[in-house]
Amino acid sequence: MGDTKEIKIVLETRDGGSASSGEEGARADQSVAAQNSASSSKSSGSKSSGTAAAVALGSMAAQTVLSEVSSWAMYYVNKELVLNDDYIGQRELGIAMQAVNWGINSASTIASMTATGAMAGGAVGAVFGAVIGTGTVIARTVRDNIQAQDQQNIRLRQLQVQLDYTRNRAGWSTNAASIGEDL
Repeated sequence: MGDTKEIKIVLETRDGGSASSGEEGARADQSVAAQNSASSSKSSGSKSSGTAAAVALGSMAAQTVLSEVSSWAMYYVNKELVLNDDYIGQRELGIAMQAVNWGINSASTIASMTATGAMAGGAVGAVFGAVIGTGTVIARTVRDNIQAQDQQNIRLRQLQVQLDYTRNRAGWSTNAASIGEDL
């Protein structure tokens, strides 16, 4: 029973150095504590990314269900308007749906930018994300309105050219609204 064996524990650090239990116990304790804190931060990071994934999945599921219900409702409303030849109702419904879609898309953009900012930088990041999201919505709205106005002007110019051509072929003046003056 006189045989005793000595057990020596060697911990290697990330920089390649090592610390043995007998020689540098304090340094080994610090290394183990650092590794434990790193692994706990990794697990908390994976928990937060898991939560973010669950939120994203829930959001996507809600959007899919909302889109499907909206599609069915719009189909039946449009069907009734077409069967009753209610063209004014169709136009008003189109305008209302465009406004609703704009509101939903704008709120979604601002909310997603706020959430992204909150995950990246806490409360300050959330405010920064909300500001960026709002700026994006404003820029998109201005761009869409400018493009719609340009498209309307292009259609009006095309109609004017067609009308001028038709009048010229018929012998009508494009300047004086009479026959043959500018031919």
